[in-house]
Formats: sequence, C-alpha cells, structure tokens
Amino acid sequence: MSNISFEPADDPEVEQLAATLDQARDGNPLLFDILRLHCDDAGAQPGYPALLDACVALFDYTGLGADWIELRRGIARKLLIHVLHEGLAYPEAMMDLELAEACAERFLEFFPPGTRYFTNGTCSGEAAIYTLDGRQVLGWRPISSATFDNGVIAVSPDRIGIVWAEDED
Repeated sequence: MSNISFEPADDPEVEQLAATLDQARDGNPLLFDILRLHCDDAGAQPGYPALLDACVALFDYTGLGADWIELRRGIARKLLIHVLHEGLAYPEAMMDLELAEACAERFLEFFPPGTRYFTNGTCSGEAAIYTLDGRQVLGWRPISSATFDNGVIAVSPDRIGIVWAEDED
C-alpha cells in the first residue's frame, strides 16, 4: 500500500466556507476540512478504507475499515444538507435550510466528477440514505466518542474533504 499524506488545501474559498460554517453553526460541533491528498507511489491510490481511516485519524476519530458506506453524489448532498441543517439527537435547526443547501453545494463544488463519497450510515431524521446498489442504510457506526456522529467524506485523486457533525442526547 502507498504511504498516504495530507496537507492543507491553502485555498481562500475553503477558508471562506469554513468561516461560514463556523459562524452559522454557532458553536455546535462540526468538523469541516479539505486537504490535498498525496500517495507516494506514482499514481497509485491506497484502498479506500485505509485512506478514509487515515483521514479521520487526523481528527482523532476511529476508522471503520471495510464498514465505510459509499454513496452516490446526490445522496451525499442530501446527507450533507441534513447534518448541516439539523441536530442529530433532536430535529432542531442548527443552520438555516437555504444556507445549509448552499454550503453543501459549495463543498461538493470542490470535487470533480468521478469523486467518491463515503459515510458511516445515518442516525437521525429524514436523512434516509442508499448505497451505490440502491440498498437503504439503517443505523450507523460511530467514529467519535459523541452519542451521535454522522457526515460525508469526499475523495478525489488529489483532494479529500470531510464534513462531520457530532451531537449528544
């Protein structure tokens, strides 16, 4: 397997989205980051579970190995909107719905066609999600020590991005 390394995107648009999310969520836990992705073997990509686990380890989360769930872009968008807009424990608004939709779109725009999207499942609300082969996902596997956590990781050949929410009961 290739050695994986990450570095900050150093992109003013990423910083602007981070500031918008931080201000709009007003202290409610939300992890957002977009990083440049490097693998040391020319053109080689590690397996996605190893890559995702390495990414979440940067933020002191626990990887899921083979239990990551791959999503279509449209389902990833729906899940992003949900974790930005509502709390995971209770259906209270954390952010205005229109702003959540705009921020989800801005996040997705950082990633080109062919990007792959992953999550740990679904843990609340109307955010039903489906795997690539159309099976509905019920439940989730936590990656944090919070009562609830959920989000999306996007992986392209040269970038990886994460939007991850935590909530307590």
